[in-house]
Amino acid sequence: MGRARTSDYLRGFRWYRRSRLWVVPSVGAGAALVLAAGSLSLDYHVIPDPAPFPIFSGTPETALTILSLIATSMATLTALILTIVAVIIQLATQALSPRAVRTFLQDAHSHLTIGTFVATFTYVLAVLQQFEFTHGEGEDVVTSSSLTIAFILAVVSLGMFISYVDHIVHQARTTSIIDRIGNETRYAIEQEYPPADRAPTTVTAEIPDHDPDHVLRAQRNGVILEINVPKLMEAIRQSDVVVAMVPAVGDFIPTGGRLFEVYGDPDVDPDRLLRTVEVDAERSIMQDVPFGMRLLVDIAERSLSSGINDPTTATQVVDELHDLLLLLGNRPFPNGWHADNRGKPRLRVPMPSWDVYVALAFEEIRHHGAGTLQVVRRIRSAVEDLMQDLPEERHPALRRQILLLDETAEWAFQSDAEREAARHPDAQGIGSGGGFSPANGADQHEHG
Repeated sequence: MGRARTSDYLRGFRWYRRSRLWVVPSVGAGAALVLAAGSLSLDYHVIPDPAPFPIFSGTPETALTILSLIATSMATLTALILTIVAVIIQLATQALSPRAVRTFLQDAHSHLTIGTFVATFTYVLAVLQQFEFTHGEGEDVVTSSSLTIAFILAVVSLGMFISYVDHIVHQARTTSIIDRIGNETRYAIEQEYPPADRAPTTVTAEIPDHDPDHVLRAQRNGVILEINVPKLMEAIRQSDVVVAMVPAVGDFIPTGGRLFEVYGDPDVDPDRLLRTVEVDAERSIMQDVPFGMRLLVDIAERSLSSGINDPTTATQVVDELHDLLLLLGNRPFPNGWHADNRGKPRLRVPMPSWDVYVALAFEEIRHHGAGTLQVVRRIRSAVEDLMQDLPEERHPALRRQILLLDETAEWAFQSDAEREAARHPDAQGIGSGGGFSPANGADQHEHG
């Protein structure tokens, strides 16, 4: 139990660290103070005079100049990096989606770069404050490992700055953002939809057909961010009850909304059950695979708007969705039921179906890109490819998409030639597919 609780705390801290920009810089500042205390003590008690190479040995004026220059530079670079992040976030919000901003706030390279700058700045300030402790026996000489460490940190920070500029230039591209969201979604699929050889044993049951004996309601509003199923099962294991969770991960729940329905002995500790569900203002991909697809679809819809009109970006999104659906479609779908150690179903959590994933991936992009050959041809290519590679039970939802694409071609395009082109699959949108041959009789009419 202790190990599980420690794992929960570590997981929560990792999530908090990724979602808050100040955590890593704060840790860096604390580490810098510890390092400064250690280096100053080393200078005062251990380092001889004269000091061995490469420890700094120079005049106090030179030391003060170096420290002041490093402190000023770090403050300037930190402000510059924060400005770059703010500008990138603003551009991403306008061009892609407001929800794509979280990919920059969670970027580990940004956190590490800012943390390095803050740590260097804090270290230099601490050394400057205690500078008199670093003086050697001579009045005009400073023997200091602290100065050497400050110089090393400054060089490392300069390297981090150059690396970050290169990193942010590449990561700010639409392709990189799409790829990063796709990678996070793939990781969530691995966690929530393990392959058949690692999937837990499936249990089936039915919710009792009578009213619940007890209803637990949400204490605050927001979206369901995470459900700690092991802790939830632990909370209900000692009672002879069946618990049905009403909202799914990613659903919004109002204050006082129905969160759990308890069937059976209602002596379960309600506070313990409520603590297993985390509610937040915004969804996360962590346990919410549909939200990863939603982010991608939002980017595609924004790119197809009249103000941006960039169907190639929408085609790239379909590429990513194609890959995600292929990964997802070859895995067993949990029915949401969880059993105790004796195999008795005790908990049901709503889970999205395959049909929902297919509709989420294609419906809105097809609608917004209905008049764009590149988009409808790429969607058709993805759907037909999935039908070839996925088992038969996945096909009905895919056949529905083919039917909708045929209907879209009828009303979205004016000529028979355009409708014919729209009905051809093309992995590039327009590039590797057919449908653009001359109309019948066109050559004869031209030469007649």
